[in-house]
Amino acid sequence: TSLAVNRGFFKAEQSAEEVSGQTLESFSKNSLLAVTEKQAQLYSVRLQDAAGLTVLAADYLENLHSAGAPSSLLDPANTVVEFSQLTASSSGLFYFDDNPGRRTEVIHVANFPPDEATDRSLRDSSALDLLFPTLLRKIDSGVAIYYQSPQFTLRYFPVINLPEIVLKNGAIEAALAADPADLPAGPAKDPDRKTIWLPPYLDSAGQGVVASVQTPIYYGDEFSGYIGLDVALSKIIQQLNSLKPTENSFVFLLDQEGKLIAISPQDAQKIDSRGLTPPEGSLDSTLGLNLADLNPDLAQVLTPVNPGQPETYDAVLSGQPVFITSAPLPDLDWRLSIVVPLAEVTNQAQSVTRSIRED
Repeated sequence: TSLAVNRGFFKAEQSAEEVSGQTLESFSKNSLLAVTEKQAQLYSVRLQDAAGLTVLAADYLENLHSAGAPSSLLDPANTVVEFSQLTASSSGLFYFDDNPGRRTEVIHVANFPPDEATDRSLRDSSALDLLFPTLLRKIDSGVAIYYQSPQFTLRYFPVINLPEIVLKNGAIEAALAADPADLPAGPAKDPDRKTIWLPPYLDSAGQGVVASVQTPIYYGDEFSGYIGLDVALSKIIQQLNSLKPTENSFVFLLDQEGKLIAISPQDAQKIDSRGLTPPEGSLDSTLGLNLADLNPDLAQVLTPVNPGQPETYDAVLSGQPVFITSAPLPDLDWRLSIVVPLAEVTNQAQSVTRSIRED
């Protein structure tokens, strides 16, 4: 009788451990998947808010033009409305606004001789001096908002002594060599006139690694430039780092090509299997790296079966099993992934198992 009772308790203990462990692990994974999906939606809304501001500014200029309304200037004395207000740089490569009271930075590259189109773009875009500061304040991670004409006339906010910056970093030489037909938001690259996101890049204006969203401006069928807004990925990373479901979990964003859009250098080392070079270990260099180059096995694991749906994956990082939840950002071809050590997912189940054994 004693043996039969002991055997019965032993089987009951094993059954309770198995059922409780499976149930709690499943519950934890489902909860993480729900958190990932909600966070992906939240980040998508934030980024779409930035995109929406470029649409608003582009529509504003288009409506002003179609109505034939003059630009409304808050501070006419400090706003460039025609080319004659610009000063030639000492290098002769560009013209710029040297007014100490300027509200925006205005630069025109020298390889486009000024004409009526130049004055029109300056006159039309002058209304943005009033609009840009208000729009940029609405985006926590926004660092710059700007207008660029097909002649590479740039109106940029905030005022950061841009002429000196572009001379030092070679951005002017790059602009001189650029072809207007290659503008990402131009008719050749964006025939559907959609708002587009550019891959992350190191900003030539010194704002760090940014993701830029651009909306084209059309006067009827005439392409008249675009409105762009730069989002600092370092600020998005700070927001991602606050999302830690467990002590050692971390979060990252991938674009549609499998490149890292947002991840801290420390977390990039956790997913790296080949060894980051010293330059790649910095924030500016880590972003934009392809996951398939850093960790081919992980890249293969994270290939979504249904790209438009949240998914779960099991993987191994640094010899430790991890659980990964991934969800798409609606309206963007990006995916948010949360990596959690499996031991931390099953922690609660292990506590229940110990309690059952003690009882």
